Amino acid sequence: MKVEKEAIEVIVLTQFYKIEGIVHILPGGRLTDFITARTIENFIPVTDAKVYSTVDNKLLYETGFMNLNTNFVIVILPKKDIKEVS
Repeated sequence: MKVEKEAIEVIVLTQFYKIEGIVHILPGGRLTDFITARTIENFIPVTDAKVYSTVDNKLLYETGFMNLNTNFVIVILPKKDIKEVS
């Protein structure tokens, strides 16, 4: 049985990497609740991921799927909430 999910574009920061990708949450759910539930399982599934170096913002890897260990996440935020500043 397939459960419908909502795709959320996110940016995740770790100590050494910036990861841009998509996480899939239940429709109407909150990213915070999703992350809290994932903390118990220790991994966040991320699709269409691009991994950048935090040192020079150089693209290092692209992958269709990755499991991100929650122990290394410093910040996770939805891309739609980001406002560019000059």
